[in-house]
Amino acid sequence: MSYSREQLEKWVKKIDITDKKVLDIGGGQLPVLGRAKGKPKEYKILDLKKPHQKNATIDIEMDLNSLYCGVYMIDYKNSFDTVFCLEVMEYIYNPVQAIENIRYFLKENGTLYISFHFLYPIHNPKEQDYIRYTEWGVKKLLTELDFEIIDFKYKKLKCFNSYNMMNNFEGNKGSKDYEHHNASGYLIKCKKIL
Repeated sequence: MSYSREQLEKWVKKIDITDKKVLDIGGGQLPVLGRAKGKPKEYKILDLKKPHQKNATIDIEMDLNSLYCGVYMIDYKNSFDTVFCLEVMEYIYNPVQAIENIRYFLKENGTLYISFHFLYPIHNPKEQDYIRYTEWGVKKLLTELDFEIIDFKYKKLKCFNSYNMMNNFEGNKGSKDYEHHNASGYLIKCKKIL
């Protein structure tokens, strides 16, 4: 298991989903059920019709990049207390639409647990690995689309920090007053507002 995955699993293990209606986006490969604490009132997996690896039954077939969420998913509008979107965002090429679709499924004041990669190698399926995110890109994306960030954790690099790597090997000029150059990604808990 990668160090990035270890940090994610440690974080998920502390989340209690008891008596919640839960939507697990991208859970066809590695479902949150059984990794988080508690038993939800209702649990659904949303994933692609043909995810690159399928280990669980998919309840809702949908691409988060889709512009037509409201047309096809009317039965699920504002219906989930909690949404998980873990290790999915690097596969999204339309992040604004994807976050709007997540909002569609969440109840008002519903909770979103979401992860983003900043530094991570291209991984399978490589043709669908699209985007990496900075801390400010993530915060801007979520707050502009009416999420309040409740908790923001940094996934750390195990061996080195990116500031030293980029400055020493590439001659780039990283920000000297940024203290999280050893971040490989982010684990975020936020709440839907408005």
